[in-house]
Amino acid sequence: VIQIGNATEAQTKSALERFETLHDSAERVVVVLSGQFMQAGMATYFAPVDLASPSLANVAYDTLPLSALLAFLAEKPGKAALFLGEYPPEAAVGVQIDKGVGAFDVPQGVMVVRGTPKSVTEALRSQFLQAGVSTAKGAALAQGLTVSGFVSDLIPKKMTVRLRKP
Repeated sequence: VIQIGNATEAQTKSALERFETLHDSAERVVVVLSGQFMQAGMATYFAPVDLASPSLANVAYDTLPLSALLAFLAEKPGKAALFLGEYPPEAAVGVQIDKGVGAFDVPQGVMVVRGTPKSVTEALRSQFLQAGVSTAKGAALAQGLTVSGFVSDLIPKKMTVRLRKP
């Protein structure tokens, strides 16, 4: 488990490096991102808390591109999930940069769950991470979420996950 809250750019990059190291040996992979997202062109980025003034020139370097996480998750087809807790998008933050999660292709075998930070946290606690509940059942029971990609009848093994309130 890699857990950081209110992560700076350096902490986010460090967590991604640890994730890269650990993900090869993991049987299943679940990534939860909650906070501010932005989009530029066809790419979506997760913003660290210390992102001062995003521009088209620096957004790809100072944020976490979802495409990087999706590439890792694609290596675990049928055993990977991405949960995105997104605050309501606001106005544009710069020239050609908008707040919010943009459209993206979900890799084969990856489940993506989107909602507000509160709805994602509640669904993780009450459905998706419960022993004996398949991801398909968790998706069916989840309220206020958009679920896309691969949803299976796979029942998670017992796991321990610590979640912070958004």
